[in-house]
Amino acid sequence: MGQPFKHNRIYYDLQKLYKLYWNQHKHFPRAFRFTTGEQLLKEITSAIRNVVLANLQSKSTTAGREYAAKLLVEVNASLETISALLLLAWEMKFLSHGALAVITECIGNIQRQVVGWRRWFLGG
Repeated sequence: MGQPFKHNRIYYDLQKLYKLYWNQHKHFPRAFRFTTGEQLLKEITSAIRNVVLANLQSKSTTAGREYAAKLLVEVNASLETISALLLLAWEMKFLSHGALAVITECIGNIQRQVVGWRRWFLGG
């Protein structure tokens, strides 16, 4: 019997990002919330899903490690999209400078973990 499945830190940091963003999302103007805001939620959810999928891959096979690394590239793309859309919200004055700073710091921490984890999967 194998070890029980355990989420890693990046998963919990993505949950934190979701919660931080949700506290801002509900205060956006209706049109922005239902368009760009929903896209932000989808991107965060996609990042969470891809992290879970990467963690489920076999770490002992080359194919599993390569697929996990590919999933982490998708996570990085989602994080860049999230950052760009949040910057747009800030420029449109829907997001405060303080909120942007807190969320951006959280995204930066997650991106560093993604880079390290991807490097580990690729054996470098």
